[in-house]
Amino acid sequence: MGLNNLTIVDNENTALNIHAPYGRAYVANSIILRNGTQDCQIITGDKSVSQNNLLTASCGVGDAVAPNQFWNGTRLFAESSDKSEGACQTLEENNNAILCPYSVPKGQFLGYMRPRILLNYILVNESPIVNRGTGLNLANPTVACEAADQRGINRLMDNLFCDRGAVEITIPISGSLVGQDLLKGEIAKFSIESYLGDSDLIPKEQCNAIVGHNPTGEPWQDGCLKVVQTKTASKGKTIIDIHGNVVYTPDSTWHGADIFELQVVTSSTRFNKSKPYLTITTQIVQEPKNEMEDKAVKTSGGSWGCGGLLILLGLIGLRRGLKD
Repeated sequence: MGLNNLTIVDNENTALNIHAPYGRAYVANSIILRNGTQDCQIITGDKSVSQNNLLTASCGVGDAVAPNQFWNGTRLFAESSDKSEGACQTLEENNNAILCPYSVPKGQFLGYMRPRILLNYILVNESPIVNRGTGLNLANPTVACEAADQRGINRLMDNLFCDRGAVEITIPISGSLVGQDLLKGEIAKFSIESYLGDSDLIPKEQCNAIVGHNPTGEPWQDGCLKVVQTKTASKGKTIIDIHGNVVYTPDSTWHGADIFELQVVTSSTRFNKSKPYLTITTQIVQEPKNEMEDKAVKTSGGSWGCGGLLILLGLIGLRRGLKD
């Protein structure tokens, strides 16, 4: 029996009772934390293999080839009360917890606990989760990461990239298209959250330290937002919040399109010093309201129509009577 790439957390009782006297069991590449009074109970005579897990001392140091890592943090979930379900706090609100609480993303059927990339990581490998999975090593036998995570997202079978736990962090990729069609006088409201992968926007308070001062001279917005015009001159003002909600206000009742790029920095893209920005192509189309008067010809009906029908039926009956 094997347990691999699991996230086993916040259970009322001990997570694992381990007893494999013949060594035909293993636990690998998993996160096992804050379960009951202890995370694991190892029964005397156990010979199971434990490799490369993030856990506490009750589960043991594991195999020498790929030893376990003991977690010494104090906050597991980025929830206001450290609960395992609820809304995930921003990096500005909580920069210590390593997991978002369980939630179901908008438009999806199943939820999960998303790992977080914290701002105090100078290098991404300081994370106890990201890039900490084990790749296949034939020279020193190890349990490699599962081919896909619990969401069905394929893992890269490389010990430099696969992650511990049930979720493989996805890195956002530039090139998405967002926007909205407006009538004159309306304001566009949309979200880029789904385009951020498993990353968070950088809080505006951290932007100077990460990308320097805003070249416009204005204070940074969340995500260290840059609005770069690509095919048109600017025709409106764009505001973004830490959750990725965007509000675009046209500067007049123009007719046509405003095409530009939203460039933001996330908790994962910031490690690319030469290109920390994620680019999202945006198009806002504004059209005049349709104020054409309806001049369609109206037809009468109601009692007149019913009366006309009765007269017609009466005439038919009269014609039949005369014929007879």
